Amino acid sequence: MEKLNIVEFRKELENAAAQWAPKEKKPIKEVMNKQIYDGLQIRIYRNDDSYEELPVLLFLHGGGWVRGNLETHDDLCRRLASDGRFMVLSVDYHLAPEYIFPHAIENAYAVLNWVLEHSEEIKADRKKIAVGGDSSGGNLAIALAQKAKENGIALKGLVVAYPPVNYDFNTPSYNKYGEGYGLTKNLMKKLWDAYLGNIQDSDSRFASVIQNDFSGYPPTLIIASDEDPLRDDGKLLFEKMMAASVAATYSFYPGTRHAFLLRTALETAATTAQLEIINFLNNKVFQNP
Repeated sequence: MEKLNIVEFRKELENAAAQWAPKEKKPIKEVMNKQIYDGLQIRIYRNDDSYEELPVLLFLHGGGWVRGNLETHDDLCRRLASDGRFMVLSVDYHLAPEYIFPHAIENAYAVLNWVLEHSEEIKADRKKIAVGGDSSGGNLAIALAQKAKENGIALKGLVVAYPPVNYDFNTPSYNKYGEGYGLTKNLMKKLWDAYLGNIQDSDSRFASVIQNDFSGYPPTLIIASDEDPLRDDGKLLFEKMMAASVAATYSFYPGTRHAFLLRTALETAATTAQLEIINFLNNKVFQNP
């Protein structure tokens, strides 16, 4: 990526995430790393040592499709699994620009199928799977939900936090918050371009996911930050889902910026949003047979 050192850029998020998370890790009864297809890594968080099958949140981390890993989102996944009546399965999908679109989505879909095939092994309830992600991981989660829909796989829920949903950098929030609020319009454009490789792929329904027909999507929670170039993306997603009669919830957090969900040690809004996700999954997604 022009004028962006990938190694340093990735290390920057790793260092920031370590500062944002409390020094003491949230206790979890079981944290298991596994390598599945083609070197693809996953991490399973389970705060239940019984042999009961648990619902699954398949989680896709953010980082602009270019950075982020199991460690940068370890604190978030631990907290969701600790207080949720479900397991969290975090996906270490392959990053751009080494692996361009649609490789990350194919990784995510491979993991979803792996969960279905290995549900007995990991004590998972294959009939109760939700997908989620923050930022670019939210984009991937929506793309995965679409791919699941097209392949007849019924998901129970969808959770996304401040996702980029369209290759469009001229929304009011991009223009208002595109400079001086952390994530910039210029950086977001570079990240999209690095992820896509071929800009023509920006027209794909699996990239600019706002193009999808959302009818038939499962109950969805959209976490929205305030001073964020992607603020309007989430609002547009909510409006399109409502028009498609999706049971969608739009939850706006005033005074926050992009990636606030990871800032557990620094912002009370992070903990509040984490609990909202847990309650949504416990009470609106996984409670039904």
